[in-house]
Amino acid sequence: MVGTVYALAAHTHKLGFAVLEMRKARFTIDLVPLVRAAYEAALTASWIAQVPDALPAYLNRNHNQQKALRDTIKKAGWASGAQVIPADELNRTWSATYRSMEPTTSTGSAKISPAATVCTAYTGGCPG
Repeated sequence: MVGTVYALAAHTHKLGFAVLEMRKARFTIDLVPLVRAAYEAALTASWIAQVPDALPAYLNRNHNQQKALRDTIKKAGWASGAQVIPADELNRTWSATYRSMEPTTSTGSAKISPAATVCTAYTGGCPG
């Protein structure tokens, strides 16, 4: 868990740096997605640190998103001519990697809350 929280915190920090640099260059509208990504990463890190089975839920969600992206790429034909790693090999690699990094007995039943719910829980309401 600590490694994932640290990685998300480091990601938040790097995004913050990029936002500050873009702001100096007056790319105000262009930095909005980076601000959102930083905010999401910070909230996710906090959630994982505080909720016992949040990490498996987070990892499962990312795995499902990667599978959906892979399926979309194959369906759209974007993968033609490129080396495509078979789904079962990716699943095996993913399972082995995350099991060795973050040992847990949790089933990962925690639900990922919509951003508005998380925002309300941490700040008393969403900005804007």
